[in-house]
Amino acid sequence: MDTFKAAGRIGANVLTNMLGQDIDDLRNKFAAYHKARREAGHDGPGVITVMLHTFVCEDTEKARELAREPFCNYLKSSFDLIKVAPSMFPAFRQPSLGNDESDGKGFDTSRFTADDMAALMDHAFDRYFETAGLFGSPSKALAMVDRLKSIGANELACLIDFGIDTDIVLKSLPHLDQLRQMSRAADDQADERDYSIPAQLRDRKVTHLQCTPSLARMIVSDPDGMAGVSRLDRLLLGGEALPVDLADILAPLVSGEVHNMYGPTETTIWSTTSPIIAGETITIGRPIANTVIRILDEAGQLAPHRDCWRTLHRWRWCRGRIFGSAGSDGGTVCHRSLCGFGPALQNGRSRALRGKR
Repeated sequence: MDTFKAAGRIGANVLTNMLGQDIDDLRNKFAAYHKARREAGHDGPGVITVMLHTFVCEDTEKARELAREPFCNYLKSSFDLIKVAPSMFPAFRQPSLGNDESDGKGFDTSRFTADDMAALMDHAFDRYFETAGLFGSPSKALAMVDRLKSIGANELACLIDFGIDTDIVLKSLPHLDQLRQMSRAADDQADERDYSIPAQLRDRKVTHLQCTPSLARMIVSDPDGMAGVSRLDRLLLGGEALPVDLADILAPLVSGEVHNMYGPTETTIWSTTSPIIAGETITIGRPIANTVIRILDEAGQLAPHRDCWRTLHRWRWCRGRIFGSAGSDGGTVCHRSLCGFGPALQNGRSRALRGKR
């Protein structure tokens, strides 16, 4: 672990293997490496290369048969297996001990026999073939590639010269290349996944969406987007005018509720909200919780109700079509909804006063 952390701190790349460590070990070490790189201020994730013993051919059982003896011989010549077996192969049980597992782990180096060594070789080979090497058909080996990708490996280094006949190894290389192409195709497919808003609505089963009316119009112009919007529980529209024709499209389309949201720059967030119902007048609604909105006169005092109505009746809201003179396509704001709770006016400009939050 310390080596991975040190590599991360100095911004080095990493070359490692799976001798004596498994996927979980590597996952923790890779995470420590990435964390050390970030904390040291290095850009990017760095490069982690995992070296794997490799023999890929057209058939998994053929690969097992051809690789078994050469790989076992390689292990015998490269490692003191009796010494490292307790840590590398904790599941191994020494046959000569029978039921007498004096150390509680089924392993006693002082009583190791030739049969025990043969059993250890079989155990070691099976472990590497299934969980720590790149062996078998391309489709089987792809699972190992995917596992290593998922924990942060960037590259695989294929160790192919561990004892299998050279001609057999050379003839197998097209299958290894097939594995490379399969892995790259999976990456390309992932890169080409659809991250559009309609796709996100569908794939993530979105229930609440907040956006501008312009964006909402663009989304529903696409059949997939329209389907995604139809499944929403809440659609919150704000930041610009909500045209009547768009409201008439969205209100019956959304299975849940559609709300028109209003909040001037001074409040930095929505201040009022109003449900949208097809065919009905669009208003900015009433204040949200813990918010008070008042209309002030030029002196900064609360305006009388009659002045509120007169002001609202003639004022055209510059950011939307919810205010206007009677008979305009934007409609008018009813006195009951907003008088005394609508946007404040001071010096000809809108101002909202917020209560304690």
